[in-house]
Amino acid sequence: MRIGEVIREMIYFFGDGKKYAAHALKVFAYAQALADLEKLGGRETEVLLYAALLHDTGIKIAREKYGSCDDRQQEEEGPPAAAQILSRLGMGEDIIGRARFLIARHHSPDASEDLDFRVLLEADYLVNLEEGNLPLSMKDEILERHFRTESGKTLLRTLFP
Repeated sequence: MRIGEVIREMIYFFGDGKKYAAHALKVFAYAQALADLEKLGGRETEVLLYAALLHDTGIKIAREKYGSCDDRQQEEEGPPAAAQILSRLGMGEDIIGRARFLIARHHSPDASEDLDFRVLLEADYLVNLEEGNLPLSMKDEILERHFRTESGKTLLRTLFP
């Protein structure tokens, strides 16, 4: 895995957008824990972690292009930006393609039942709840509608009783 290089490139990409880099690092940490607890495979975990680090690259691009960003714009603009970073680091098309898939759908909870996708989605929800980007009053609805992994459910219930 080349996590350190992707972290460096993600931080460089966001520049003075420290809050986005910090958010990505938190999502990465939860994704890593959930992947381990759910026994996700090695290569799948590697790609998942790259996607977790780069999942919000679309925010920067959308803000530059449109002056704002909504979920659709993030999902549209993020995959090409992430692909450029991963390509520059010499990642293969198999890694880039799957990372693009995950990033392009990370705000679309019903897009996939694949474990790597569920872990990314749940990790992002945990961080968004913790950061106040989603109201805590929604935690029960989010748990029931969007969490599939037992580890994710346990973390959500423990962090937000």
